[in-house]
Amino acid sequence: MSPRPKTHLTVEHIVLYLLDKKPMHGYELHQTLCAMPGISLIWNVKQALLYAILDKLEAQGYIASTHSQEPTSPPRKTLHLTDLGRCSLQTWLKTPVRRGRDFRQEFLAKLIIARQYGTETAMALLEAQQAACQAWQQELQATESGQVFDTYLVYSFRMQWVNMILEWLNTCRDAVQQLPLAAEQHSPDSPTDG
Repeated sequence: MSPRPKTHLTVEHIVLYLLDKKPMHGYELHQTLCAMPGISLIWNVKQALLYAILDKLEAQGYIASTHSQEPTSPPRKTLHLTDLGRCSLQTWLKTPVRRGRDFRQEFLAKLIIARQYGTETAMALLEAQQAACQAWQQELQATESGQVFDTYLVYSFRMQWVNMILEWLNTCRDAVQQLPLAAEQHSPDSPTDG
């Protein structure tokens, strides 16, 4: 059995988005991540895991840090997004998910973050995802399920799943076009506002 293919970074890209808004230290990032509408329903990231993610992102050059010392508090490591991190984030936001199982977490996270960059960014993601799903649908239609009933069960389920996703994407497109930008829905003190 071959190992599962490596998936795109997701929680990492949410961290990159938060640092694109403003530099932050680890604790502030954790608090903001845990309070993000929508995202907090998808992931519950422990603080220790977040620090491991931050170390990995810094080692890969997606983020950089500076250290500051204030007289009344311990030294702090403030994290900043690098150009490489910004490029990775923008590429992630434009790339549709490649498997149906990635919708529950990765696609929802992408759409939530894409809305933060405006309706045009969210609509571009939705259109790219719709095209990818239509390609899946065509592949399934072209695949001969044969006369074996168990094979038919698998392919009919996959076809229904893709049809449902396409219907949901249409609903999302309508909603995104009608709703104000996500940032406009929050108060100025909201953790998702810059």
